[in-house]
Amino acid sequence: SQLPQMVAYGLANTVSKASEDDEWCRLAASGFDSASRLASSPANIWMPIIYQNKEFIVKHLDLFINQMENLKGMIAESNKNELLSFIAQSQNIRDKFKKKSIVNEKYNHGNKTVRRLGSTTIVETRVE
Repeated sequence: SQLPQMVAYGLANTVSKASEDDEWCRLAASGFDSASRLASSPANIWMPIIYQNKEFIVKHLDLFINQMENLKGMIAESNKNELLSFIAQSQNIRDKFKKKSIVNEKYNHGNKTVRRLGSTTIVETRVE
C-alpha cells in the first residue's frame, strides 16, 4: 500500500501545479477523485511508515518512475502498438488482482461493501 500512497501524493501535487489557480478543481472528475483518494490520509500516520520503509519505497518509486518514463516515450513517439500492449498488460494485472483479492461483494440500498483479502487479514470497505 505504500507505493499507491506515494503515487496519490505525487498525483495531487502534480495536478495542483498544472495551473496557477484552482481551475483544476473544476475540471477534475471521478478519475482524479479515485486516484488521489489516498492523498487525504493523515501525515502523522504516514511519516513513520515512510521512514521505516524508505528503502522499499524508494526502490518502488524508481520502478514506477521508470514505467512513467516508458509511457511518456510511447505517447511522445506515437507508438500505438507499444501503448496498446502497455495498457492491455495493465488491465490484465488489475483484473488478476481483483479476482484474487475479493472475497465477496454485497449491495445494500445502493451501497457496495467489498471484502478483500489483505496481506494479513480480510479487509472490509464500504463504497457509497
